[in-house]
Amino acid sequence: MNVLQKRSRSVCSAGSTGTRRTICFARPSTATLGATSQCVLVAGPSSSRRNPDVAQQWAWGVRQDHPARLVCRAGERAAGSEPWWAKDNPSNMKDINSIQELVDALAEAGDRLVVVEFYAQWCNACRALFPKICKIMADNPNVLFYKVNFDDNRDACRTLGVKVLPYFHFYRGAEGRVAAFSCTISKLFMFREALENFSSPFCSLEPSPGLKEFPSLVPQRQQQGQGQQGRQDSGEEADSEADMHPLADTPTVVG
Repeated sequence: MNVLQKRSRSVCSAGSTGTRRTICFARPSTATLGATSQCVLVAGPSSSRRNPDVAQQWAWGVRQDHPARLVCRAGERAAGSEPWWAKDNPSNMKDINSIQELVDALAEAGDRLVVVEFYAQWCNACRALFPKICKIMADNPNVLFYKVNFDDNRDACRTLGVKVLPYFHFYRGAEGRVAAFSCTISKLFMFREALENFSSPFCSLEPSPGLKEFPSLVPQRQQQGQGQQGRQDSGEEADSEADMHPLADTPTVVG
């Protein structure tokens, strides 16, 4: 019980049930139980019901005559702790919040290999695999890794063929998407093999084709270029008209 920290005691219900008193903890010691577990301590016999101070002594590990029972519920994030999908992200890992943002990211990547993971915060398989993916990405800084939250992009994910989680897409330059598969922690070798197959140096002569499932979406920089070209064309037309009509830029006196 010495692993519990007094300052982390939660205000969640401390009411008694029968002859036992339940005390909740929001943050156990990370060295023993991990920062993402919520622990509930069921303290001792009926004396805790009659005297809350006694229950608190059991909670902080002071009373050893009646050992308390500690129940931990994994998967519930402790208050103030970093969520698992944002923990230990290497510099080449980025969140993608829309399909337009993904199209832009693929265009900016050039010939670099891009790995896109479709995940959900509630997905246990995603959570179990993620620390290993972070380590692999840290060891491959030339590979770009983008995360797409399924719940925030459900329709787009379905259009992209995502039916199970976690799911991965591999993109490389003008080749577009070169691989798509589901991978859990027991099939991590599939991810490693795909990374090895497609991360070799590559030079394409054409730009990224974007996403074939969304042909109407083009990179924003391309949209800006088209707008500038349109304005330039309009200027050239105006110049040609001025050449055809020498007095076109001369004010006309009407009275």
